[in-house]
Amino acid sequence: MKKKKKRLKNVDHMFAKTERRVAVFWKTVVDNALLPSSHERKYLAMELVLLLIPKLSASCGESILSKELLCCLLDILAAKGNLLYKSAQACLGSICEWAKTDMECAVTAIVCFQRVSHGKFDALSKTKSVKELLSFLNINDGFLNLHKKLLWLFNGDKTISAINGRVDEKDADQNGFEDALFKEKNKESNLKSLETQRHWIIEQLLSSLKEINNSALRWSLQKETLKFLVANALFSGPIGLKCYLKELQEEFQFPNYPLSDNTRKLCLERLQSMLVNTPSMLPPGSNKTAKLEISASSDLRNYFVEICDIFDNVTEVSRLRPLSEDEKQGTATLRLCISQLCLLSSEGNNEQIEKARAMHSLLMQLLAQTVTTGISDLAMELIMCCKKAFGNLIKLDILDDGESEEEEAPFFMDVLVETLLSLLAQPSAPMRTAAEQVFKAFCDDLTESNMLSISKVIKKQLNRSRRDIASSLDTGDSDEDHFLEVEDDDDDGDDDGAIDEDDHELEDNNESKVKESRNSNSDTEGGGNKGTKPKVNDEGMTKDISDIEDDSGSDMDDEAMFKIDVHLAKLLRQRRASGEKGEGKDAQTQLLHFQFRVLSLLGYFFQKKASNRLCLVALPALFQALIISSSDGGNPQLADRITSILQSGLFKAKEYPKGQGVDAAEVAALLEQNMKMALRMKIKRVRQVLESCCLWLMKVLQNQSLHEESVHLDVPAKTALNDFFYHRKCCLKAQFFREIFSRFPDIGLNSLGLLIESCTKARTEFLQHKALQLITSILHANCGKRNSQFKVSLLQNLPAISELIVCLVHKSPNGKVKKSEVQRFSAALMKAIRTDLPEKPVKKQIGKQAYSLLESAVSGKLKGNMPVEMKNSQEVV
Repeated sequence: MKKKKKRLKNVDHMFAKTERRVAVFWKTVVDNALLPSSHERKYLAMELVLLLIPKLSASCGESILSKELLCCLLDILAAKGNLLYKSAQACLGSICEWAKTDMECAVTAIVCFQRVSHGKFDALSKTKSVKELLSFLNINDGFLNLHKKLLWLFNGDKTISAINGRVDEKDADQNGFEDALFKEKNKESNLKSLETQRHWIIEQLLSSLKEINNSALRWSLQKETLKFLVANALFSGPIGLKCYLKELQEEFQFPNYPLSDNTRKLCLERLQSMLVNTPSMLPPGSNKTAKLEISASSDLRNYFVEICDIFDNVTEVSRLRPLSEDEKQGTATLRLCISQLCLLSSEGNNEQIEKARAMHSLLMQLLAQTVTTGISDLAMELIMCCKKAFGNLIKLDILDDGESEEEEAPFFMDVLVETLLSLLAQPSAPMRTAAEQVFKAFCDDLTESNMLSISKVIKKQLNRSRRDIASSLDTGDSDEDHFLEVEDDDDDGDDDGAIDEDDHELEDNNESKVKESRNSNSDTEGGGNKGTKPKVNDEGMTKDISDIEDDSGSDMDDEAMFKIDVHLAKLLRQRRASGEKGEGKDAQTQLLHFQFRVLSLLGYFFQKKASNRLCLVALPALFQALIISSSDGGNPQLADRITSILQSGLFKAKEYPKGQGVDAAEVAALLEQNMKMALRMKIKRVRQVLESCCLWLMKVLQNQSLHEESVHLDVPAKTALNDFFYHRKCCLKAQFFREIFSRFPDIGLNSLGLLIESCTKARTEFLQHKALQLITSILHANCGKRNSQFKVSLLQNLPAISELIVCLVHKSPNGKVKKSEVQRFSAALMKAIRTDLPEKPVKKQIGKQAYSLLESAVSGKLKGNMPVEMKNSQEVV
């Protein structure tokens, strides 16, 4: 036995000696000599890797896979045109083959790869080396070894000796000041490298959990990772402390060097994201299709509460932020509510389970946030909302005293929505995700006041433009002067005579005159107030100015003038920094991000609840935000997002608001308001969305007309048609009215008389051509369909049609396109009369003169230029 022990000692000594020799050789020859030199010597270094790596153990492989070698490989693999690209590929392939021979070798290779690249080796090398090695560990259950290795690196066992090197006064005296300064700089660089290493270790711990296929191993490593994050984010202990956790019957070691604030903040963020995504991290044996049926004992969030209790019971460990008595009481109430929600999430119907789990996740986030901010008022408001939402299922004695004031208390959904909006404004991404989950769970209970609160956020603007372009949405004024006159660079100028250029020039001249008068007034005021004392924040400047004013009779010396210039420059710099580059810009950016988050909630509501009447409530605010963001100085990304939500999420959806909850009068007023805005809207994108909204509102109003007789759908369309033909500022196109007539044929029939009159008395030939196109489309759409309303409308308008025929033939338009349109109209009219009014011949229906003119319009002389439908109608004649 003694001989065997001696042999084992000799073998261990021999292996240790070999490892030291390999490390010294590689550091001296390869890292310090070959790699910093020419391409030939780098190639020689890679050949040495191919020669040595298959024969080495995992401990020796860590010396071979040095920072210098891996950085050299990354630089070469970044460019395919490099001369050593294929050699670097072969070298990396040989390293991966060696790593797959043993589990420890694979762990060593992964750690070395990720340490050099800060966790981004695959992205920088454009390979899948780390991913392949993780799949190898997945097959052989080696993730536990990787987890232990990463924790060992995080605690800083290997780098602690380099970091703890202190600079004493004796060393400074003996070696000189330069040596001491070098040691201090080396210490700072080691601290930065350790902090960077800890950051990628945290990310690697969480990303490796997604690659584990073994459910039991994944569940155990999830709990270990959660325990690690809780200890480093919420608690602090002595350096290098190994505390014994009685409940778990295991030891836990704190880092050997204190964690920085950035590292603790990262741990807290990853802890919160882990708690938000815990439903997707199922324990072993659970059904992936029934995530709502996870029991309370197998929920990772409940394990988080247990871990917090376990660390609280350890005497050597303390919280980073001690809690006061009030905070302890509030935290106890919060935890009691969380435990009851956990029990509720495993019982009851699916709707209650979904609400309970969403609220449970959000309260967990607030519980984790108590380490930095303490118990917040938002948490107490959410507890009150839980009490109101779940009733007797949530039993909290602390809240029983306020139940007598139920009549004065606001509706719990109002409090819940305001609280969720406050949480969406926070910078924590997991907190915002949890708040979005609660909104999605409770969106069925939204009220009109809740939707108005959400709408206020969307239309809020910090920097309003010179023109209050959204005033018509708030005031509801029907005056045309309040409607939007914002110019659009992308607008097509194909609408001849549709816009009056002179009016805009007059407005611009008036505005310029007003500006000049204002500037002159300000100049005179500034000149007339020389005797007043200016209000300046700087005390020194006011003192200097007061001294100058007292001595007004004497000349100002150079020193006083220099002081004033200095103070003025300082104030201007501060104002410019805070206004343009600092606080104002940051506030605008934060508001924009907040609005995007609220818009995502609205998009979800439109997608799931398109038939809810609250969709109508959100429209004015959305259009106000769309107009402001689409104008000059607006945000195009916000305009794109609002346009996408409205067009794809609401206007093109199969469902739309209907039923008894929809007020037809409100829909009609909203339709009239949007139609008037579309008439004056010069921004092409906004006008298109307004047109889609008008068509959608007409569909809603048409459905309500089946239940209410007082609904008149054609009134807004007739008003818009009248404006199109008789006002120069109208921005709508004829295609919009053609779309209305095709979707709602009754509106076209009711507008037929107005179109005939507009065509007969048109101001320009262009408008006459557009009116004729619309009449022809109505005749084509209703001809031969045995529509009694079309027959009545045709009989009523025959005299006007005869007059129109005489007008068109006597004043024939110029151009082949417009002449062909007259021919199309004549053919469609002839066919409609022959088909739908067969009681009398066409000649008696419209009169001899109109019939002869109509016959000449479709005569054989024009046959060569006729369209196909005209030729068919001529054969009918």
